[in-house]
Amino acid sequence: MLAALIAHAILTPPPPGFPYLKAAYPDHICSFDENAVVWCDGTRMAWDDGRKKTHAERLKTPDF
Repeated sequence: MLAALIAHAILTPPPPGFPYLKAAYPDHICSFDENAVVWCDGTRMAWDDGRKKTHAERLKTPDF
């Protein structure tokens, strides 16, 4: 299990800006997984849904 986590950390680069988010919330954000931020309580939040959005859409359904 530990080897898999280390391999993931080495082979999968974090999303852009993730290090800043992690630095701002070090006790609350534990990791990332493909396209999601993983909070320490297990909650996963999508980093980017991949859709082009208008300003109004970004306010209604934001991405990190």
